[in-house]
Amino acid sequence: RASNVLQVGDVLVVHGHPRHLQAFHGREHFHLEPVEGLEKLICGQLAVAEARVPEGSSLLGVTLAEADLRPKHRVQVLVLQNEAGVDTSLALRHRFAVGDRLVLQGQRERIESLAAKGVVGELSWLPEESRCALVQSKGSLLALRVPVSSVLVGRTLVETRLGGVFGLTVLSIVRGEETTLLPLPHERVMAGDLLVIQGERRDLEVIEALEELQLTEPDAALRADIESQQAGITEVVLSPR
Repeated sequence: RASNVLQVGDVLVVHGHPRHLQAFHGREHFHLEPVEGLEKLICGQLAVAEARVPEGSSLLGVTLAEADLRPKHRVQVLVLQNEAGVDTSLALRHRFAVGDRLVLQGQRERIESLAAKGVVGELSWLPEESRCALVQSKGSLLALRVPVSSVLVGRTLVETRLGGVFGLTVLSIVRGEETTLLPLPHERVMAGDLLVIQGERRDLEVIEALEELQLTEPDAALRADIESQQAGITEVVLSPR
């Protein structure tokens, strides 16, 4: 059942192609690395600004998803409130209106470019201490090193499904001496990349747990028990009413 809570030492019996099951063996596909210094790196390189939606903005009448601020501009919305101050960040159907308040995160020049185009107005920049506190309030950070053997190598960020399945945000990709902040969805992961991801502690714990997941073949007794249960189910299905 979906409500079942896993315990340490549980054995999960799953069915599927071995290639697909191997994708869940985290140790083969990423290595956890220390996050010391990463928060300061993110806070130091990503600016945070408050803004309002002005008259004539291209945001008017569209939803947050339709606005494509991150894919198009490498800017993400941390907070979205209507003119009355009600938080609508999680309201998928909310359509931007004049006076909506946004808290934007991205490189300063990209946010300034949005203001220059009239997409947002009334920019107010948060000092480093405030933006670090805000970033921390949006979730914890985790650093994943991608080895050569990883199934993530060669895939785009969308294809890794880190966001869709685990609800995580890739804040940066560190590749050698180069750091890409708020990478676009079509960015491809390469061997040796360090992915800096952010998410709720509970979601990050799932990623951490995958590194410790052990895949084994079921022993003969367990396999026989499973096969007998499957046979029983078949008999029930085929029994005449």
